Amino acid sequence: MLETFTLVFINLLLPLSILYVVLSWLQFLCFEHPPPMDDNVQRIVLVTGAASGIGREIVRELLSRGDVVVGLDLHPTLDLAAAPVAASSAARFTYFQCDITNADTVKRCAERMKRENIKLDVIVNCAGINRGGPLLEMNPKDMSSVLGVNVLGAANVTRYFYSLLFLENGPKLVYISSEVGWSRTTSAFNVPYSMSKICLESYCVGLRQELSTIGDDLSPFVVVVNPGAMNTPLLAASLRSGFEPKENSRFHAAMMKGGIVAKDYMERH
Repeated sequence: MLETFTLVFINLLLPLSILYVVLSWLQFLCFEHPPPMDDNVQRIVLVTGAASGIGREIVRELLSRGDVVVGLDLHPTLDLAAAPVAASSAARFTYFQCDITNADTVKRCAERMKRENIKLDVIVNCAGINRGGPLLEMNPKDMSSVLGVNVLGAANVTRYFYSLLFLENGPKLVYISSEVGWSRTTSAFNVPYSMSKICLESYCVGLRQELSTIGDDLSPFVVVVNPGAMNTPLLAASLRSGFEPKENSRFHAAMMKGGIVAKDYMERH
């Protein structure tokens, strides 16, 4: 029996395994690394999560390069002066308040941009939140909020803004994931965020595969970015919510120790 299995593995399964590895590598080369855009060409870029953190820095950088930027965020307004960017860039920036977890709101925002004849070269899905804490004591609404923004929000934006992409320019769909998404890892008291980024990675793989079935050379590239920890409002909120236990929590001691490490990290960065 063992010899038969070994023969089957060598003659059938092993070649299939090799083929899978080769195809995966080709996919990585062809789709994970799209050709760079010409920095001398002005692009129109949609950025979610534009009001703070990484999203605001992306807006600042794009405007400094001369691109046209459309920002989406839940906040009512975005203060460009806080970014900061040159005052002359204001004419190239448009901001919409938009709850990306609400599909109808996202759809209306996309329809409004379509009526204004706005076409996009790049969509950057950067909006993200976190709610930490013990899984056994967490408010279910907190976990739903994290998955709603980080996964379903990105899916809503992709779903309704895809039709605004200027396909002839080799557009890109960019998703800001995380090192925990890429490495498929998590840590105690920070599980919802890890869950959301792993789900986002899976969404991007599936989207890339589905777009490849269209057979259209003009299909956009799906790009996933995996940054590590950065000192942003999201990180600060994450550390507070993940390591500030209630007095009656069974995880009080462990969370207090984690809080010391978190506080030290914030002070050093």
